[in-house]
Amino acid sequence: MPRMFDDRVYQRGALKPHALRTVLGDDTFFGAARMDGRRRHVTVSTEEFTALAGRRAAQPLDALFTAWLHAPRLPELPGPR
Repeated sequence: MPRMFDDRVYQRGALKPHALRTVLGDDTFFGAARMDGRRRHVTVSTEEFTALAGRRAAQPLDALFTAWLHAPRLPELPGPR
C-alpha cells in the first residue's frame, strides 16, 4: 500500500502524464488535453482524461498505466515514438 510521501504520489504523479505524452506524441496528447473544446475551462478527472487519451491512442495503454500506477518500482520513461 502506498505511503503518503512515497514515489507513487510525487514522482509518478508528475511523470505519468509525461510518459503518456511520450507514448501518444504531442499532437495526440495535447488534442486530448484540449478535449476538442467541448469542456473548455472545466476541470477534468483523471479517469475522463485517461479514457479520452486511450480512445486516441494508436496502441492499447493498459501496460503503460499498470506500470506507472501499480508496479512496486518506478518504471523507466518510455522512449520517443
